[in-house]
Amino acid sequence: MAVDEMCCRHGVECVAQISGGKYKPKHMAYQKFYSIDKQSAYIEKSQFVITHGGFGVIGDVLCKGKPLLVFPRPPEEGPNDQRPVVKRLYERYGFCVSNNLEEFSSHFVAMLNDDSGRREYLLETNVPAIIGDFLNQI
Repeated sequence: MAVDEMCCRHGVECVAQISGGKYKPKHMAYQKFYSIDKQSAYIEKSQFVITHGGFGVIGDVLCKGKPLLVFPRPPEEGPNDQRPVVKRLYERYGFCVSNNLEEFSSHFVAMLNDDSGRREYLLETNVPAIIGDFLNQI
């Protein structure tokens, strides 16, 4: 809901993958799931990416060098507590993490005003690329 409202307030074009979420965005295009190719294309053309903390999306964004804003879903809102994984990845790669709406709003506006483009995340592995290649062959 916060992303939907921020995009509307700032006139930002956004797409959302909502999977099993009950909230249906009012101000952005959305689907339950996007194909790997479609998701990859959206990431590639984005100014920055916002995610709740799914490892797959984080890996894709890091590999593509896009600015990343992670707003982990609290345990009461989903089946998995994504905060411990997000914390470890943040410590290693230094992307933006918001733990409340105030932080999210601040990071969102800062990223919206930052047009510096690519980030270098110093990945020490090519596992995300290997997994991506494998999934593309299925």
